[in-house]
Amino acid sequence: MKNLVHRFYRLLGTYVFLLIVVIPFTACSEQKEPVDYVDPFIGTKGEGNVIPGALRSHSMVKLSPDNLNSPLSGYEYDDNHIVGFSHTHLQGTGGGAYGNILLYPMTSDLNKITTGKCFSEFNHVKESAKPGYYSVTLLDDNIKAELTSTDHAGFHKYTFPESEKSYILIDVGHSLDKPCEGGDIEITGDDQIQGYGLYGYPVYFVAKFDKPFKAHGTWNGSKL
Repeated sequence: MKNLVHRFYRLLGTYVFLLIVVIPFTACSEQKEPVDYVDPFIGTKGEGNVIPGALRSHSMVKLSPDNLNSPLSGYEYDDNHIVGFSHTHLQGTGGGAYGNILLYPMTSDLNKITTGKCFSEFNHVKESAKPGYYSVTLLDDNIKAELTSTDHAGFHKYTFPESEKSYILIDVGHSLDKPCEGGDIEITGDDQIQGYGLYGYPVYFVAKFDKPFKAHGTWNGSKL
């Protein structure tokens, strides 16, 4: 199937016993590691071309949100719309690439596909990032997305509101640079699919869900 954390005193007669205990500040405060001072949002505004998403050094995946008006890296701090979360990114450079295999969760009508409006508003109040972790609430459908990754795989956790239908779109055609030239998607079980996309280079993927899906379909362009 084709184009996914919250005096003591005692008075006895005329004598007052006062006990003062001094505890060093560092003993009662949480110790921080160097990694705790890292701010993944540094460089995400303007031409820094940095992504705030979940990644490990030299890993095969760099999982991060892509904005509606995607810059070279896919993320621009001043853009308040997200089209989804793709698995490959190039950051900190003067040229763009990748942005392949994009997932987008939604509960709204699938006709958003036909109108080209598969994106959601978000704000930085409900967005957070630290090394290896990213989260944001997609305000249009009130879905909380959380991302983390290993050297070889991206992990998505979507918390949906109560709804009759919840969808996860897997867009093989999404790319930040070279257009998709084709691809394939295959249903390999009621909780797993696999496929690939061609963007001048092939990107293969397997997506496994924690719950079986009840239905599936495909779209091409704006046609379901």
